Amino acid sequence: QTVVKGSLPHPFALTLFGDTIYWTDWTTHSILACNKFTGEERREVDTNIFSPMDIHAFSQRRQPNGATELLLLARRTDLRRISLDTPDFTDIVLPLDDIRHAIAIDYDPVEGYIYWTDDEVRAIRRAQVDGSSSQFIVVSQVSHPDGIAVDWVARNLYWTDTGTDRIEVTRLNGTMRKILISEDLDEPRAIVLDPTNG
Repeated sequence: QTVVKGSLPHPFALTLFGDTIYWTDWTTHSILACNKFTGEERREVDTNIFSPMDIHAFSQRRQPNGATELLLLARRTDLRRISLDTPDFTDIVLPLDDIRHAIAIDYDPVEGYIYWTDDEVRAIRRAQVDGSSSQFIVVSQVSHPDGIAVDWVARNLYWTDTGTDRIEVTRLNGTMRKILISEDLDEPRAIVLDPTNG
C-alpha cells in the first residue's frame, strides 16, 4: 500500500509514533508528518534544518520508562530534541560541540543515553539526552558507521558500516564486540530491531 506519494523530493529517514509517520527531507530541509494509514493531514513539523539526517520518536507509550514525547534528530553537525508535547514543537540543540558528521541516532530509555554514528570521526558515541556524559563507545576498526539500533532489553548496540560492509554488535558500554555479518553485504545502511518481540 502506498501511503505518501508526490512531492517527496529527497526523503531520508523516518519514524513512527502513534498514527503518525515523521520523515526528514534533504531537499526541503525539513521534518514532515502525516497520518500513517491514509497519508492525510500532511504538515511540516520543522523547517530550515541544515542537512536533516536520522530521526526517532520516543515516549512512555513507545519505550518503557520514557520521560516525555520527543523526536530525536541527527543533523550532520548537531543533535536535536524536538518536543511533541508543545504546540510549537520546541527544538533544542544538545550542547555537544564536537559532532562532525552525525548519520544515525537511537535512544536507550533505560539509562537515558542517545547513541549516534559519526562518519567523519569514524566512531559511535553516546551522551545523555541533555547532552551530558558524552563518550566514545566504538572507535577502532570503524570505517563508515551508518545505521544504528539500540536493544534496550538485551542491552546491545547494533550498527552497520558501509566501509567494511559489516553488521556488528557490542554491549551498550562498548564491550563484547562481535561481527555478525561480513559476507554478501554491499554498503549496508539502515538497521532496525524489535527488542520487545526478540
